[in-house]
Amino acid sequence: MAPNTLSNGALNRIFEHKETDQSIYIQVLGSRELSSNRFRLVIWDGTELSQHCIVVSETLKFADFDKFAVFQLKAYTLSDLPKKENVQVMLVNDATRIAKGKIAS
Repeated sequence: MAPNTLSNGALNRIFEHKETDQSIYIQVLGSRELSSNRFRLVIWDGTELSQHCIVVSETLKFADFDKFAVFQLKAYTLSDLPKKENVQVMLVNDATRIAKGKIAS
């Protein structure tokens, strides 16, 4: 896979427990800071969108996850959302920014 190619369909496969490749490429469409040095992301894999992504790593910084930035997610787990039946969230433990976000003017 080329470094700036998104992993089309990977999010769907991950949330259906079919994805075995831990490393995927995604684009950030939005972000919001949460408490306890965590932040929520809206991510896109080129095909699927997910609003259920939380960065839990102490080493990753909110400022790096600018809009339209491309990341390689290297380590993540799935967890059930408390008080929400049948909703899973992706917890990101490790990621590398491949490209800074760019907003067209």
